Amino acid sequence: MSYGDISDSVFCVGMACAAHLPAFHYTRRFHDETEEVSRRPDLWEVDVYSFPQTWASTALGFGGPLGFGGIGGASIKTAQTLLVSVFKIIDLSL
Repeated sequence: MSYGDISDSVFCVGMACAAHLPAFHYTRRFHDETEEVSRRPDLWEVDVYSFPQTWASTALGFGGPLGFGGIGGASIKTAQTLLVSVFKIIDLSL
């Protein structure tokens, strides 16, 4: 059973950091000056969990109350799930 290439997971983690995870907002201090800064999370600031998940339909979660009932078949399907979450915020100005 194949879950895809490792490059698929690497692409997903990069996209999560670039666009989908929330930006960090903090105040940077340098001597007597302060500056409001906003930045995207970096790759070393996230946790990545990858696990197989079994679905009762090949629609992979798109059926039911969402209105996509005609997509997919009525068989058991295993899909690889990738969970990316922010685990720490580093203030590099200290």
